[in-house]
Amino acid sequence: MPAGHVLLPSVTPITLSFPIIIELPMGNTGNDTIELSDGDDLILAGDGNDTVSGGNGDDRISGGTGNDTIDGGAGNDALEGAAGNDTIDGGDGNDLIVAGDGNDTVTGGTGDDRISGGAGNDEIDGGSGDDALEGAAGNDTIDGGDGNDLIVAGDGNDTATGGTGDDRISGGAGNDQIDGGSGDDAIEGAAGNDTIDGGDGNDLIVAGDGNDTVTGGTGNDRIGGGTGNDTIDGGDGDDRIDGGDGSDTIAGGNGNDLILAGTGSDDVSGGHGDDTIDGGSGDDVLAGDEGNDILSGGAGDDILTGSGGRDTFVFMAWSGDDVVTDFVLGGPEHDIVLVSHVVFQDLASLLAAAEQVGSDAVFHHAASDTSLTLANVDLGALKAEHFALF
Repeated sequence: MPAGHVLLPSVTPITLSFPIIIELPMGNTGNDTIELSDGDDLILAGDGNDTVSGGNGDDRISGGTGNDTIDGGAGNDALEGAAGNDTIDGGDGNDLIVAGDGNDTVTGGTGDDRISGGAGNDEIDGGSGDDALEGAAGNDTIDGGDGNDLIVAGDGNDTATGGTGDDRISGGAGNDQIDGGSGDDAIEGAAGNDTIDGGDGNDLIVAGDGNDTVTGGTGNDRIGGGTGNDTIDGGDGDDRIDGGDGSDTIAGGNGNDLILAGTGSDDVSGGHGDDTIDGGSGDDVLAGDEGNDILSGGAGDDILTGSGGRDTFVFMAWSGDDVVTDFVLGGPEHDIVLVSHVVFQDLASLLAAAEQVGSDAVFHHAASDTSLTLANVDLGALKAEHFALF
């Protein structure tokens, strides 16, 4: 047997304080307790529900089969839970932890740790430091803790929290719940019906496939809904929101937001602030809410409501039959129709194509079969100040 290599039967407990290799015999099924202090140690615990403490030093510990409790202690440790429902604490240092199969509970402790949960429903806490955390298969709960963390939740219905720091989080397949926490985070929901909250900071959120619910939180966020019928709230800040494919419900929240509703029949409200809203394709309902907003229906038959403020409504070719519900004629905050020169070259040609239909003023562009209706507006009350060409 090589010097420094000790082959032990089932022992409870052992305390050693020098660099050593401990290997329990093949087939050992005892519930062992092993405690080490200083030194760079290798421990192969084998079968059984073992308790292993690495102590100081850069240790390598494998729990083997069984429900093991492993504490790496101080040092840059490499810890493997293997099969079983294990409890693993990396302690201080930059640790590598592979939990393996089973429903494991893993804490990285202080340091920049790399943790993989493996198969099973795992609970992973990165602790302080810039950690890389992988849930892998199973319905995992992952908390990045302090630091700029990378979290890959993997398959399953996972719950991931970035904590403090500028985190990168990917939910993977499954219906995930993701909270970026504080910091400027990059979050990807991927496949599944995900619930995502960016939290504080200027976040980048890509919801991915599925019918997702996204909240930007505070900060100037960029949000992409992806495919699916998504519900998106930009929250506070000057946000850029792209609904993507699907019939989405989008609220800009407070701030001067840019909202591109995308394809589908979308319901969009700008919230407080001077917002720019483009309905994209589909029959959309757009509301600017408070502020001086710009509303463009895009392709489809859209309903546009400016609400408070001096609002601008865009009239373009091939944009369907749009209706403005609350065009304001008088006062310092009167509304404006912004007309594409492709539709009409000048104000005279625009007014020549207008007619009064009941209580509404209707402008029709015959070449593109496009119309804009100003509901409850007397055509004779419109003046040059109500129009602008671009």
